[in-house]
Amino acid sequence: KQNPALIVGSLRLTGQVYQAQGHYEKALQYYEQAIAASKKFGISAIEKVLLRNMADCTIKQRDFQQASEYIKQLKYLSEKNNNQAYLAVSFALFGEIYAYQNQYVKALEYFQKSKEIYKKIQEFKSLVTLTDYLSSAYMALGQYEQANQVIQESSQIVQKINDPSLEVEILSTQGNVFEHMGQYDKAESTYQQALKLSQDQQDPERLSNLFNRLGILYQNKKFTRFNKQQAQEFFKKALELAEKMKNIQVEVSILNNLALTYDSNEAIPIFEKAVQLAQQIRFPMAMAYSTLNLAVLFAKKKEYTKAVASLTQSLTIAREIQNSELIALCLSNLGMIAI
Repeated sequence: KQNPALIVGSLRLTGQVYQAQGHYEKALQYYEQAIAASKKFGISAIEKVLLRNMADCTIKQRDFQQASEYIKQLKYLSEKNNNQAYLAVSFALFGEIYAYQNQYVKALEYFQKSKEIYKKIQEFKSLVTLTDYLSSAYMALGQYEQANQVIQESSQIVQKINDPSLEVEILSTQGNVFEHMGQYDKAESTYQQALKLSQDQQDPERLSNLFNRLGILYQNKKFTRFNKQQAQEFFKKALELAEKMKNIQVEVSILNNLALTYDSNEAIPIFEKAVQLAQQIRFPMAMAYSTLNLAVLFAKKKEYTKAVASLTQSLTIAREIQNSELIALCLSNLGMIAI
């Protein structure tokens, strides 16, 4: 006899494995099967979990219209069942969509709604996790004082609940704020603190993220210790960890960063690998930026036919995902090649 809970659970688990690897299309197929099975067997409790997973996947794909539909369903079920935790999740997810679309005031409105609920129900871990979203939105608006205030509030919570993994999260976010404020030495020391804690905890995901952040920092010419070779070493360490985790989305992001540390001839095959991986997992934003970077390099080498082809591909994707900033970049580069 079939065990309904086991069937739904195994479908969800398979989806989570694909999601963790950046295979969002496959993940969504399994989540959809799990939703159908949960309705068939009357296991309604898991539906909110699955809708959150599906919203996460579609946000990563930059399919904001579909993501919004999943979040609306999640919000409806949360209100219907008076589940405050998932209502807070739905507000945070809406905020994430607005942030991706550069509508930071609107994003903050939803992040704040989520924050108030988490405070009310004393969901401290989720409250701390929200810090990165809130501080990023404040930074985008140039409100660094508010970004730091949010971090300090979360830091006090982390000290009370004594969770080292959350301490790493706060340090990483604080380092990011310092970096955006141009306080690069403070950013570097803060990232190093977080790195040490991540190594102690043997947390590959956070280690990969921190090595990537340090690579970006050392790649910045405004940093007093600017060093391309050191940046490459950090990116390679980040990439190695991402490959071990089989997280293709993260691999693509790191490959793009790594390629920028090399001259044209060495960078082109790295960008091409990023494009191939992005195509493999159907990650349109990464495909668009990778092909745009390729176009710039081809133009530098005066390979204008290849440059125009890459730019056209990037522009097509940018229009499909309705990214106005990327569309403007593509058109600007096309205009320069035409001149």
